[in-house]
Amino acid sequence: MFVVRKDFFMHILFCKWHAYGQENVISALKKLGHQVDELFLEFEKSDLEEYHKSVNDAFFQHMDKNIYDVVFSLNYFPIISSVCKHFHTAYISWCVDAPLIQLYHNSVYNSCNIIFSFDRATVQRLKEMGVARVYHLPLSADVEHFDMINYNMSQYSADVSFVGSTYEERTFFTQISSHISPYLSGYFQAITDIAENLPGINFLEEMVSLDIKNELVNILHLGYDDSYVGKWEMLFANSFLGTYVTYNERLHILQKLSEHFSVLLYTKSPTELLPLVKKCGSVDYLSEMPIVFRNSAINLNMTLKTIKTGIPLRVFDVLGCGGFLVSNYQEELEELFVDGKDLVLYHSQEELVEKVDWYLKHDTERKKIAVNGYNTVKKRHTALDRLEELFRIY
Repeated sequence: MFVVRKDFFMHILFCKWHAYGQENVISALKKLGHQVDELFLEFEKSDLEEYHKSVNDAFFQHMDKNIYDVVFSLNYFPIISSVCKHFHTAYISWCVDAPLIQLYHNSVYNSCNIIFSFDRATVQRLKEMGVARVYHLPLSADVEHFDMINYNMSQYSADVSFVGSTYEERTFFTQISSHISPYLSGYFQAITDIAENLPGINFLEEMVSLDIKNELVNILHLGYDDSYVGKWEMLFANSFLGTYVTYNERLHILQKLSEHFSVLLYTKSPTELLPLVKKCGSVDYLSEMPIVFRNSAINLNMTLKTIKTGIPLRVFDVLGCGGFLVSNYQEELEELFVDGKDLVLYHSQEELVEKVDWYLKHDTERKKIAVNGYNTVKKRHTALDRLEELFRIY
């Protein structure tokens, strides 16, 4: 087993890619006294063979010329783990997405790995699979950056705002609906309709029976070879069903809210089915998104259905900007925040409409909750807080 000494300042290689929050984590590592080198790896090539070769070669060559105590990345990458195993270097990954299919690659058993995930259900699954060093670590907010922003921009004012994808362009029906039986299509529609109305609960994987698997496996290629150790049912439920439920949920919620309130949507997704919603295009994560959050009376969080228990980054971002947040219920939310004090939770779409209506009419209560949420995040949920915890618990 690879051991990381925690009684001295380490030389860390931080492997960067196109991920939010990396600079915040790097800054926190440096504040803890560690020397941090940065290496950008291009993980988004469309050609898989080219992807594997280019990333592996670039990383291997860098490691061959340098010596590090630890390699660190946001999310887990099999290529990084394999190279770290070769060079006998510990690899810390803080997984910020769920599902993260790379976690079910057989390299997850490499002894160099020290894995953290924001989603406790993911941690439990990996432990049940026999992964040795895997721990739970929630996400965080870059309050220091948010505090430097000028929020006095009235053009971003809104009653209700949502920043994010509708997932219309990623729904499974567009990929397989013409290849499956009418019965199976109806079955999937029924279970996804039920799942849409159960915030914070994910039962989709359990609904993929052996008969369904046998019908689908010959017509649906999930893109995962024999090196992946995750169950087919899990890969299918997360890759296809979960995003479809999320699409339906976000579409229907935005439709309902826009019938009663002024709703702004910041997204790159198609919006033809949302005629009453004002489409605002996408916003820059660091410079514009915080201004949207602060200047919106109500910000929405509708968690991706494949996140079973964890708190998505959107929650920390909104609260860290001093925005007021209404979110679906998630198991871990009530562990870190107080409903009605730091944020407001809903348990059904009908309850969401009622709470949006009430808080739009009660400015004082809404603003008080926004201030409390901001203070809670600033005191307890920064990247520095998380990394101090990370180096304590493994």
